[in-house]
Amino acid sequence: IIKELRIHANEEIAHAITLADQIDFLGGVPTIEVGEMKTSDDNIEMLKQDLEGEEDAIKRYKVRIEQAEELKEFALAQQLRNILAMEQEHAMDLYQALGK
Repeated sequence: IIKELRIHANEEIAHAITLADQIDFLGGVPTIEVGEMKTSDDNIEMLKQDLEGEEDAIKRYKVRIEQAEELKEFALAQQLRNILAMEQEHAMDLYQALGK
């Protein structure tokens, strides 16, 4: 699972760069504000927290895709769909790691 989590981390960094580029292109200013970070010394609890984060991201990306389409920003919507697919893959990996 360590190898898979490293892959996830690198993909998350790529997502952040993609989104920052899009925000800049659309005239916004990307930020690096991060929400509350949960920690634990228990491996299972850490995986559960990671899964919760992925599930939250999946919900938020679905909303952002709808918003992008409403604004007729179809290229952005497609990029968000690509990121959403990766987030869903991350969630599946975590479900498997947790034996769900």
